[in-house]
Amino acid sequence: MAKGEEIILLEKNKVVARLVPPYQREQYLADIRKFREAIPVKGEPLSTTIINAREEERY
Repeated sequence: MAKGEEIILLEKNKVVARLVPPYQREQYLADIRKFREAIPVKGEPLSTTIINAREEERY
């Protein structure tokens, strides 16, 4: 297991759990980037919305 092997636990010949090696930092960040790029962005950026709301609140 220490060398990156995957362990599958079975109960009555059915998979009940998988032990997998942890993500390397580079893999984790690549997966997050891929996920973010898959989300379509609509409207203005949230930071712009917050700034506008704060400005309106002042007056």
